[in-house]
Amino acid sequence: MYKICIYILLALVTLSAPSCLKDSKTIFGKSPAERLDEAVRVNKELLESSAEGWIMHYYAGKDYSGPSYTLLMKFKDGKITVLSERVPDQAYTSDYDVVQDQGPVLTVNTYNEALHFLASAALGYPDGIQGDYEFAFISTSTDVINLRGKKWKNNMTLTRMPKGSSWEEYMLAIVTIKDELTSSSFSFKLGDKELAEGTINTTQNRLNVTIGGKEFDTPFNFTDKGIVLHSPLVVEGKEYSTFTWDSSAKKFVSGNLSAELFRPNSYKTQDFWYGTWSIKHAAAPGVRRTPTLLQIEAPTSDNDKAKGLLKGTLTFQKKTYPILVPYDKAKGAIRIIMQPIVKNTPEAPAGMVLYPANISEDGKTNIHQEQSEYGITFAWDEDMGMAIASGDKTPDVGIINSFFGVAYEFQGNQRVPMVREGKLVTPIVMPKIEHMTRK
Repeated sequence: MYKICIYILLALVTLSAPSCLKDSKTIFGKSPAERLDEAVRVNKELLESSAEGWIMHYYAGKDYSGPSYTLLMKFKDGKITVLSERVPDQAYTSDYDVVQDQGPVLTVNTYNEALHFLASAALGYPDGIQGDYEFAFISTSTDVINLRGKKWKNNMTLTRMPKGSSWEEYMLAIVTIKDELTSSSFSFKLGDKELAEGTINTTQNRLNVTIGGKEFDTPFNFTDKGIVLHSPLVVEGKEYSTFTWDSSAKKFVSGNLSAELFRPNSYKTQDFWYGTWSIKHAAAPGVRRTPTLLQIEAPTSDNDKAKGLLKGTLTFQKKTYPILVPYDKAKGAIRIIMQPIVKNTPEAPAGMVLYPANISEDGKTNIHQEQSEYGITFAWDEDMGMAIASGDKTPDVGIINSFFGVAYEFQGNQRVPMVREGKLVTPIVMPKIEHMTRK
């Protein structure tokens, strides 16, 4: 009897299956392919519906480890125009489209300097700074579009610009706020209660502070009124994400939480750093000890001057290498950062990349090889009469305390790191950097 019931049920399912398939389009209205076509059309219309354009909060770097930027975007007749906080006086126009993938995807399909620069490879940086120029649609409303970078998976938002607003005024407001941030050091307070000292760094747009034993390290985006954090600060059970800049008081304010700018005692003007410095670091195994020198001069191009990139000449083992030395105007300090050294030599026929690294107490070396601006800051210590080295904390290798110049060679048209006997070739080795003194 049981088997008979099973056979009857199977027969009924078989007979009803064509009917279910036949009715699926009626139930859902359209086939999956038709619904995807509709989503592509609707999303493209939404992008082009804003005459003033959109504000994008953009994040680079795997797991939000890279810099963040505010971008202004306008879509019209298959063209996209982008104005970036990185280059606030130059907008770039190219083609764009919304295409089908797993779902609708916004793709900037011809070169746009404002976006493709963030994903462009360079010597030693095959992934650029890990930026995206293709974005999957996650959710949409009339005024907010949530996107996700197709390659690096960072979530980003497009917010409709208010009617009658001006790109020039919006970006000028951002530039004005950034110009007023003459230090990256901030005192965090809850009402009148002192909480901690932290940093709001405009080099990579990142906030770092430890409050109540918990470290907050998050990227942020500038707005025309202040900053918006990617991840909120949580203080006494309350979240704080949106901060308004109080120009007269020199502080960011969110409710009763504030971050007040101050200038540290170590602050020095840019020209203080001009001259020749001796870098103190541990001895490199198997390398004859000679002074490691860094000569610093004023920027030689308008572009470098605008970015605060000082001209540097690094001398290691009596050989000289041109490098750029960023001046951190917010700290009054200088930095050595990851960068290509475009100088072809017999030991590095395709140039070098200066990589930051961590050497642990037990001597284990971990080199940070992803594109970034991680490095070591040198801040002046008046009592000791020297510039003390302080390394950035990275998510992969820990606190930077060393630098290695990794040689590259050509394989066909490609530059690749030189490896001999299973080891990277490193013509420059600066382990466990401690400080700099003026020569």
